[in-house]
Amino acid sequence: MNRRYFLKSASLSAVSLGFLGMPKFFVKTLQAQDLNAPSRDGKVLVNIFMRGAVDGLNVVVPYGEDNYYSLRSSIAIPRPSTRLRQSRQESRGPTASEDAALDLDGFFGVNPRMKNIQKMFQAREAVFIHASGSPDGTRSHFEAQNFMEAGTPGVATTETGWLNRTMTQVDGTARTPFELVAITPELPLSLRGDYPALCFNSIDELKFGSRDSEEFSSALAEMYSSSQVLGGSVSILREAMKVAKNSKIRDDDNSNYPAYPLAKKLHEVAKLIKMNVGLQIAFVDVEGWDTHVNEGGTENGVLPNLLKQFDESIKAFRDDLGEKFGNVVVVTMSEFGRTVHENGNGGTDHGHANVMMVFGGNVNGGRVAGKWPGLNENDLYQGRDLALATDFRTVLSEAITKHLGVQDVAPVFPGFEYSGSNLVFG
Repeated sequence: MNRRYFLKSASLSAVSLGFLGMPKFFVKTLQAQDLNAPSRDGKVLVNIFMRGAVDGLNVVVPYGEDNYYSLRSSIAIPRPSTRLRQSRQESRGPTASEDAALDLDGFFGVNPRMKNIQKMFQAREAVFIHASGSPDGTRSHFEAQNFMEAGTPGVATTETGWLNRTMTQVDGTARTPFELVAITPELPLSLRGDYPALCFNSIDELKFGSRDSEEFSSALAEMYSSSQVLGGSVSILREAMKVAKNSKIRDDDNSNYPAYPLAKKLHEVAKLIKMNVGLQIAFVDVEGWDTHVNEGGTENGVLPNLLKQFDESIKAFRDDLGEKFGNVVVVTMSEFGRTVHENGNGGTDHGHANVMMVFGGNVNGGRVAGKWPGLNENDLYQGRDLALATDFRTVLSEAITKHLGVQDVAPVFPGFEYSGSNLVFG
């Protein structure tokens, strides 16, 4: 059987195309004894990368800042209708309405399209870290995303990802092919490295419909047996296919996911968690946040629509997991924020600091954490952007130490000094 005929006849899905298209899918030999072992303590970290640079100022709104309204005449989110503000804070800004920001703490509110996330905040299942992000000042999407996924801001030569290095610190020997997973067609930089990793769009891809997955994987292994790298990768894929074929995947009555790209990916993560196949870290991404034009405020525009999808996707994921959500921490990232000033096209341009969101059943929620630098002109980064107050590696370091039990973050974030924090778990 030649490779071209094999690929054509098998009608391979995205997982196999990404796998066979090395080095897009790069994993090393699985050093495992018990390949079907459950996770060590049930703890799962889910990383959501919001590609395109989300406008954090219109996600978690600093409605207590007069300058927010003076600098964003058409896209600012109105202040909450609840009267929690001092008279000086009400001097400017749009008139509050039902589309106003949803209050969090009397100074910050969330976008009105995030009503479910506001409820999670009130239930102490959500923490927001404002003025956070990468200390590197690049405004290139490509560079900034790579710096954050590698966990080494400003260093372009890092070839491994922070999530892969995290797994080497959790336990250097893999036991199951599903410990480190990306719900993506190609392996992202975050997961590249020595620790075995998988990427696929759907668990169903590992079953290949009605075809005999064992026959398929055997043929695949024989085809690439002469390659040490590909052979090791095939062994992991074969084990993943075996687990997927033998595991019961069922949608509970409460698995009510909307038909959004992020929701579909989070649904796959929830399936892995409920299957108890040893998932430790999951990565998903969602695109479209580069709002130079027609960003919108509360009703019309790109951002309100994306935030509605994000909000409903997070809610569906939380509802689906139920009690299991207590063992899950979800951390969001985006390469940088947006300018404080709106531009002439009803949007915002590439900025600096942003907001990170953390969700979970065991976080110390109900807080907007971190230092707020303010939006006065002399407080802005380079006179145009929200200044950085919290390095994104601080948030991630707290998540992996307090949630996953990593003892030393130095191998995960080389060159970064972490002395502890209480931003997420308090």
